[in-house]
Amino acid sequence: MEIYVGNLHPNTTKKDVYNLFIQFGKVLSIELYSDAEGRNLGYGYLSIRERIDGKRAIEQLNEICFMHYFLQVHEVKNE
Repeated sequence: MEIYVGNLHPNTTKKDVYNLFIQFGKVLSIELYSDAEGRNLGYGYLSIRERIDGKRAIEQLNEICFMHYFLQVHEVKNE
């Protein structure tokens, strides 16, 4: 399952995101985006193996305060 995670703190690393999501299931990949100067743009995508685990992660992590920022966590709809 593909998940969007936004409103990340500028200092958030892939390891931070991994540690947040691994409690829900196997994290297959994480991609955080940055600008040309390497500054974190505050969003990214990750993949969790099982859909049920991804749904649970979205329900529990959307709008929580993480590193003093309120996360936006949503399923990526593949059309």
